[in-house]
Amino acid sequence: MLTSTRGSVTPRVAARAHPQKAVSLGVVLLGVILVLAVAADLVAPGDPLRTVGPALRPPGPSYWLGTDDLGRDIFSMIVHGARTSLTVGAATALMAAVIGTLVGGISGYFSGAIDDALMRLTEFFQVTPRFFLATLAVVLFGPKLWLIVAVLGATFWPGPARILRSQVMALRNREFVVAARALGAPELYILVRHILPNALPPVVVAAGLQVGWAILTEASLSFLGLGDRNLPSWGQILSSAQPFMRTAWWLGFFPGLSLVATVFGANLLADWLNRQLDPRLRRGPEELG
Repeated sequence: MLTSTRGSVTPRVAARAHPQKAVSLGVVLLGVILVLAVAADLVAPGDPLRTVGPALRPPGPSYWLGTDDLGRDIFSMIVHGARTSLTVGAATALMAAVIGTLVGGISGYFSGAIDDALMRLTEFFQVTPRFFLATLAVVLFGPKLWLIVAVLGATFWPGPARILRSQVMALRNREFVVAARALGAPELYILVRHILPNALPPVVVAAGLQVGWAILTEASLSFLGLGDRNLPSWGQILSSAQPFMRTAWWLGFFPGLSLVATVFGANLLADWLNRQLDPRLRRGPEELG
């Protein structure tokens, strides 16, 4: 009896233990970064880009994470840089999700010439090299944070659009949609009220993954000197740390660790959302078998 109980319970517990630990780690990582970003003015008051002490001071009681070659406090720059990174990640993902929902919903539901036109537009933006486009926009119009968000949001939406289109196409002829159409409901009402609520979960997951990609892209632009120099950025810190990698390890270690932790936490939460919103992944091994 004891053996039978173990055989039936343990696999399911083992299958679900890892996702729970993963989401807990993701919540902790993103939670810490989010709190620091929101409370940056309280945790590290003052201008993070001003000189506060001797140059290249190692981590210690006076400067927790040390100072850079200009005497700026690394801790203060990382805390305020978290606000920059999360702003870019969240705003880009939101913009991409909104555009992708509009394009994918209309394309998948109405099909025909509308679908063909919107899919050709989607393919055009999908093959456009977003990093090159962002670099070009910054060179032409200046390194503004809103410009980086706009360019990234305008190039990240094809993924959510194609995902939503496939979901809408699978749902548009289901029984509840046919019933609503038979009752005389307008097509736009059917799309918004009945189809989109059932088709959006994969788009939410895709948006969660795009947060990490947007943060990495912004950090890469800042690393190349194409970010907004009026705002602290983890990429800027990493760029300025290059000449001192052997003599001042803390310059690159702490901003790099912050970048990895944020992207890793965002990906863990996106994976957890995928498991929660996909009924096939919520089943235990016995149910799948």
